[in-house]
Amino acid sequence: MYAISIISILGIIIALECAVTVYKINRRSPANIIFILYAVDFALMCIFSNQFVIAHDYKIAVWLLKAVLFFGILQSPILFHFAFLIARKKIGKLRLIIILSYTVAALLWIMAAFSGYYNVDINMTSLGWRPVINSETVWPFIFEFYFFLSYIISAVIIYQWGRKTTSIFEKKQARTLFILYITQMIALPLTPSFYLPEHSSLCLLFNSIAFFLVFFFK
Repeated sequence: MYAISIISILGIIIALECAVTVYKINRRSPANIIFILYAVDFALMCIFSNQFVIAHDYKIAVWLLKAVLFFGILQSPILFHFAFLIARKKIGKLRLIIILSYTVAALLWIMAAFSGYYNVDINMTSLGWRPVINSETVWPFIFEFYFFLSYIISAVIIYQWGRKTTSIFEKKQARTLFILYITQMIALPLTPSFYLPEHSSLCLLFNSIAFFLVFFFK
């Protein structure tokens, strides 16, 4: 349990460091603004995830899980939005698609947090609290399909951007982002086991390091 907390804290530190540094670089760039939003969302998810695992009360753990789900689900449309911005796509024509991605994420969070269609309960393990995924409905697959679709579209956009750009630094950014999106897609089929505390914490740390490399690996 202590190892999980340490990993989460590392993720929080790296995410917030990225947010502050990117803010100092250019706080008015649309891509940077969305990246800062992602970093803050990521840090909050780490914080609530860590508190969920070590919560001493069942009811508190349930509400902490709702917060984890909120910030976790929100990452998908943020990353989707970020892919369009960093690839310099014209948002005007794509505004409806981006708004739709955030709307779907909000609806999925409501279904996950309050309906019981996604996780039916939580139980205590040797590593802390763990969600019990509802495997008797199609909702876990709907969640996975939504995330998979947004990640694969984002990956295609990033790949095309990496091929077209002439900047060596941007090519490295595109390569790192592409690997991150593909890794997320590979992880989706493992969703039920992916919510084990040790797995989710390692994923958080990987994501924070990957996004650190996106902006600072030269």
